[in-house]
Amino acid sequence: MSDEVLRLEREAERNVLTAVLGALDRGIPSMVTISGAPGLGQLELLRWLARLAAGQGVRVLWARASPAEHALRYGVVAQLLAPLVPRAREVLAGTEQLPGLAELLRKARTRPTMMIVEDAQWLDPASSVWLQALMRRLPGTRIAMLASTGGTCGDSAGNEYSVTNLVPDGQVNAVELMLSPLSARGVADAVELVFGVPGEPEFCAAALAATGGNPWLLREVLGEFRDRGGQPVTAGVPRLRAIGEAALGEYTTRVVDGLSEEAMSVLRAIAVCGDVLDFPLVCRLAGEPHLHESRIRSIIASSGLTVNSGERLRVRAPAVAARVLESMPGPERAELHARAAELAYRADVRDDDVARILLCAGPIGTQWVVHLLRRSFAAALRNGEDGLAVAYLNRALDEPLDPLSRAKLSFELASVQVARVPVASDRRLTELASTPGPEFAGLRVRAVDAKLSRGDSHWARRVAAEAVLAEHESEKDAMLALYWLSEQTRQDDGEPMVPEMPSLPDHPLDTAQAGARAWQLAASANDLQATRVLARRALRREDSRPLLVMPRLSACRALFLTDDLEEAEVQLNALLADVQREHLRAGTARVLVARAELGMRTGRNDAAERDLAAAERALPLSGWHPNLASYPTSLQLCIDVQYGRLDRARKLAARESPAEGAFSAYFMFARALLALAEGRPVDALDMFRECGRRLLRQNIVNPGLLPWRSVAAGAAAALGHIKEAQRLSLEEWTLAEKWGAPSALGWAEMGFSRLSGEHRVVRAREALRVLRGYRLSPVYTLALLEVAAAELEDGDPAAAPPLLAEAAALATIHRSHWLSARLRELSERAGTKPAAPVSPIWTSLSEPERKVAVMVARGRVNGEIAETLSVTKRTVERRLSCVYRKLGISGREELGALVRSMEGF
Repeated sequence: MSDEVLRLEREAERNVLTAVLGALDRGIPSMVTISGAPGLGQLELLRWLARLAAGQGVRVLWARASPAEHALRYGVVAQLLAPLVPRAREVLAGTEQLPGLAELLRKARTRPTMMIVEDAQWLDPASSVWLQALMRRLPGTRIAMLASTGGTCGDSAGNEYSVTNLVPDGQVNAVELMLSPLSARGVADAVELVFGVPGEPEFCAAALAATGGNPWLLREVLGEFRDRGGQPVTAGVPRLRAIGEAALGEYTTRVVDGLSEEAMSVLRAIAVCGDVLDFPLVCRLAGEPHLHESRIRSIIASSGLTVNSGERLRVRAPAVAARVLESMPGPERAELHARAAELAYRADVRDDDVARILLCAGPIGTQWVVHLLRRSFAAALRNGEDGLAVAYLNRALDEPLDPLSRAKLSFELASVQVARVPVASDRRLTELASTPGPEFAGLRVRAVDAKLSRGDSHWARRVAAEAVLAEHESEKDAMLALYWLSEQTRQDDGEPMVPEMPSLPDHPLDTAQAGARAWQLAASANDLQATRVLARRALRREDSRPLLVMPRLSACRALFLTDDLEEAEVQLNALLADVQREHLRAGTARVLVARAELGMRTGRNDAAERDLAAAERALPLSGWHPNLASYPTSLQLCIDVQYGRLDRARKLAARESPAEGAFSAYFMFARALLALAEGRPVDALDMFRECGRRLLRQNIVNPGLLPWRSVAAGAAAALGHIKEAQRLSLEEWTLAEKWGAPSALGWAEMGFSRLSGEHRVVRAREALRVLRGYRLSPVYTLALLEVAAAELEDGDPAAAPPLLAEAAALATIHRSHWLSARLRELSERAGTKPAAPVSPIWTSLSEPERKVAVMVARGRVNGEIAETLSVTKRTVERRLSCVYRKLGISGREELGALVRSMEGF
């Protein structure tokens, strides 16, 4: 049944051939050529006609030309005459000028004769002359001549072996049939023929794309797919494509075996750059300056291996290019690509097209190559093609470069490679860090900073210590800063000792040291004002110095703890722009996760999740060092707990416990919050204690980083461990008061209020007063609920509803499952449902801004809003930006939730 695929959509051709047979019966001679790419069904048509003719008593003579017998004199004529002329080979070997022709004409008078020549493009010269002589004698005979070509003979007008160019006009029935590939409908019919059922549209479309509608190729692909148990459904498309690619490779091999060397040279050039260079340039690349362009183009185009792309020819698929080029020796193939790249560059072809050619070329040794590859590298990264970007830089390193340029390229490659092959990235950075010479000082520092960004504090600490003790003064300050930053995040167990390092100055002028020192002070809760000054010094732009991520990031995180959150966000955004411009994947991921932490501190969990997702795209979790991988996981776990997605949180919490270190404390804290949400206070208290122990081992005591003491105190109090709860609350309050940041102090006051007995309301209201400047923070919402609970239990119950109303408005922004549950509980106890409030943050908007915000919340798009308000779309966008900024939110979803709670719809 699958052979019927070759007969599909050939009704018109069969009708023409039937008419030729009828003409022969009436004594009218014919000359028919059937052309097309290999596999379009020429042979099937000839066989069908031969059977039909033989059934009607017509003598059928058949011959097949082939490349192997192209030089054999009268090779085709011998096959034709064998049934008619005894000892035909001997006759043809004689001296007669057209041997056997007279005998053929004589016998054709008594019986109609059909002569079929298959693959006539390979006619030997003698047979060609003989057949041309026969064509001149066709008038008045009862002979029909048919010839098929397999697509590699070119146009008949330019082919010296054509069997049709001497047919007398008007005296012979001359027919030329040009076969076309199957249509989409024909491919669908073929699918139904092979499988017995109609194929799904996506499957049929994939079959057409994989085979180009070539019947022979389609039969092979569908047959193999069926034999492997496949069904014509969408799910089978990937396997169909794989089979199609393999079959196309075999088809290519069959076709190229029949091409001349001249055609093969041009086809190879097309495989390399046909899609980017015009055909005359392709011919120049092929080294065939004297060839007939239109003829060779016709030959190649009719082979079925190429498709037209405007004025250009390109190979149909990568599998075709691979088969066309595989017969070339490696050095010749590389040299062809190199010449093609130079030709394309001079022809002003797009960078990425030239770069793809260069990937297969050997070193060229000119400056433009590296510059172009670097530009293409950056473009590939912008398009999300990391693998291609890495390939471009690897290829650039094949060019002859001076040592410093090579080192810079290697650093750039390592910075991107970390996302795909972290081991290779580490190897490059290790080599750079040990490269001697003062000119490499900046790169050595950046290599240590890059590995520290990924979390390898053990390696960074050792290498930085070695650099501080070395003779290179230009890098000592920065290396000392990186040493102390790695010291604060390293594991304690199993790390070798290093020589004692000098301490950082109390007031360093070096920006890297200022960032490290700011974090030291913030972590130890010492001198908030000095921390702020040092952090700002660290964040000063110094374009003359190499970009170091970790000192600036540490300064930003220090500003988290000083409650300079807006300033921290501005600086994080600036740092993010810098690391993205320099393609530092580990640095990008690290900054995004830090910004996610900042988003959580300001109650923007949606924005935090987006940053965590972006960090995963920049550096998959598998690329993070084990010392640091728990950091983004912990933040996501906390968000999931707040949103009530406990099943997802459990999966994150079940991951392997991270190695000890500062960021493992985040993981313990997040797991403890999950345990509280699941009603497991005993487990939660143990985890909070472990969190504190890990932080203290890193000399991190600032309660503003993770308020583990106050939350643990709540768990301890619930278990009846009042003394422990009081100790933890007092310890946190003492540290927070010493530090002086309002957010830390507010947390501590809330924790203390729960244990303050008759002074609970006073302490809770003091926490609320301290946090007044942070209304959009979830801590402030928590403080509102704490005051409301205190008033209900120990104060004035009538004071609770306004507090709950404001908390309800803010809870819609934070979308915290715990806050919402607590709000419902307190509202029920207050005996009232909180009314839709008018929050201070809502009244900060102007009337035009509120109108825009309400319309957005109701699902209107900017264009509709502009038309309704009779303003420009740009005005709407500007007002919406002001709304986002004033409300401290980042998207329509958060705005919609807030507006609905404020306006009561």
